Amino acid sequence: MNIKPKDKVLDIGCGSGELAAYVAQFCSPQGFVLGIDPSPYRIELAQKKRAKNCYFRVASSDQLYFLPSNSFDVVYLNYVLHWIENKRQVFEEIFRLLKPGGRLGISMGDKQQNSKVYSILMKSIHETLGKIPSERLVTPYYISREQLEKTAIQSGFSIDHLYVEENIHYLSSPSKVIEFFEASDFGNFLAGIPQKTKRKIIRKMRENLARLATPRGIEMKYRTIVFIGHKP
Repeated sequence: MNIKPKDKVLDIGCGSGELAAYVAQFCSPQGFVLGIDPSPYRIELAQKKRAKNCYFRVASSDQLYFLPSNSFDVVYLNYVLHWIENKRQVFEEIFRLLKPGGRLGISMGDKQQNSKVYSILMKSIHETLGKIPSERLVTPYYISREQLEKTAIQSGFSIDHLYVEENIHYLSSPSKVIEFFEASDFGNFLAGIPQKTKRKIIRKMRENLARLATPRGIEMKYRTIVFIGHKP
């Protein structure tokens, strides 16, 4: 993202602020990072690690109107965009907030995951419920690389880099895989399913995941879209 010492940076969906605090080092001493997140709890955690030039506020991606136009050099969303339904609106608001030449960086889950673990999750839901009521039980608002490219261009951005990378790591047990889903989904994992039914799905998932176990653990494959663009 080529962050410079004078840059004013906006972190949308900053969570508990680790990345914002890290980025603040690069725009010090004259620049700053503003991190926003809809969770008061996560913002409270972020405030505890605040650097001099790092600020946090409770706000969501559809509440950017309080920020002035042409006021940021860099905006980024790190594994956040796939939780936002109206992506076009967010892109247009970010375009408004960026100065001419300002940069936008995004990393997000790809709609096409090609993951055995994800397939097992969907299989476990189907085996328990007899159907899959909605993909949004697991992947709320994922889009493809092509859809992201189209939305960015329609919103006025020039694209500098856009690619998909696939990462693989291993978790030691079915329980660790389920913990990963629950932690990364910020409490939205199998949202809307009654707790009794959710427990049945998780029990079935553990059984199915056990069949994937190897001496290295259970393979977790994840495809990430990386986007870097700028406002002309």
